[in-house]
Amino acid sequence: MESIDLTTGLPTARFKLPAGRLPIPDAVFSPGGTKAALQVTRASQDPRFRTGSPYPPADVVILHLQTGRLDIVPGLELPPLTRAGRRSTPPEGGCSRRSAKVDAASC
Repeated sequence: MESIDLTTGLPTARFKLPAGRLPIPDAVFSPGGTKAALQVTRASQDPRFRTGSPYPPADVVILHLQTGRLDIVPGLELPPLTRAGRRSTPPEGGCSRRSAKVDAASC
């Protein structure tokens, strides 16, 4: 993966994903531009679950753009061919402790 300077169009950094992992488009960036949240496929199917799909499930990861460290969001596995979403408004009734963890951008 590459980070590209939008003013010059030139690569500014390269990041290597673990073997067998593929990024799914549409990263979300932190306000300071130091982190990116994105979805990456798993290298293989999860043998504990049968999805009926030939495609592997995906994880949401946080990429630290200054160091290249990749953190997998624990306890979150997305079924094959689904995409993580992002809320732009707080949930009805405000933000709870639980929704703030999942939806930090809007809470």
